[in-house]
Amino acid sequence: MFYYQGDVNDYVASSASSSVATNVDKDCSDFLAGSALRSHSRFSALDETGIMGVVCRHEYPLCFINLHHGEKLSYSIFLLEKLLELFPGHTIQLMYDIACLLIKHLQVYVCLN
Repeated sequence: MFYYQGDVNDYVASSASSSVATNVDKDCSDFLAGSALRSHSRFSALDETGIMGVVCRHEYPLCFINLHHGEKLSYSIFLLEKLLELFPGHTIQLMYDIACLLIKHLQVYVCLN
């Protein structure tokens, strides 16, 4: 159920250098999942800072990844790409607390590629 961490780390490292700046609403772009100060001091000693997963509409877990660098967009994109590989041609419904940032990023990313 968990993707191999080496694949996830390689994907995140490769996408970090090609990050895309997007224009988003100020309220959305200022979103922080918890206090930045608290997050750095509290989680700096941890190997993993969380998990992210995908479930089907019946709430059945499909796959998960470990987060090592907080909530980066590259983690979400990795899971979306894997989901599209598993279910080619299917419509994907997305619920994500910072989906506004992800959608803007994907719109620019698709235009550039």
